[in-house]
Amino acid sequence: MSAELTSRQRHRRNRWERQLLNGSLNVRSPFPAPSLYMVYDWARFAWKHVADDTTPKTREEFIHTYNDMVTAPGIKTWGVWRGEELGGLVLAARQMERPWLARVHCIFKQTFFATPTTTIVCRQIFQELFNDGVLKIEMWVFEDNNSIRGMIRYLGAREEGMLTAQVMRDGEPVNIVVYGLSQESLRQE
Repeated sequence: MSAELTSRQRHRRNRWERQLLNGSLNVRSPFPAPSLYMVYDWARFAWKHVADDTTPKTREEFIHTYNDMVTAPGIKTWGVWRGEELGGLVLAARQMERPWLARVHCIFKQTFFATPTTTIVCRQIFQELFNDGVLKIEMWVFEDNNSIRGMIRYLGAREEGMLTAQVMRDGEPVNIVVYGLSQESLRQE
């Protein structure tokens, strides 16, 4: 895949970046915990691409699990808004024994994903993590989740390995691809 953008892609990206600068695209930390019920609804449209068999299946279990997760030590969250519409959760987990490493997980509403919103927001959050002392961002992605794999490669992430049959999805073992991103490899355009 070519790293060069077409004129149309540059125009779209520039439009979204102008909206970000004009305040219609907004990223705030922390994610508002009372809005976790919305995250469940967003995840349901792409469940196969974001959830394995250990992911809570009911709304109540999902909200309870994510509420515990977003309030745990070493976790930082962001909410993503376009205007007044909340449409994304980004979560970064840092462990006490490896504070230079952050594992990032994102869930976006369907209308937010596959738009420049996701790349602009992720680039901004990744830069914030690097500014906060993170040296490496790690992302685990299902092997068949081509849209997120393409987006993070576009941002400069490098494939570091494949964990074969790492998790179960619908009772079948599936592979996880591990990506790494450093500040030097983060694409700035």
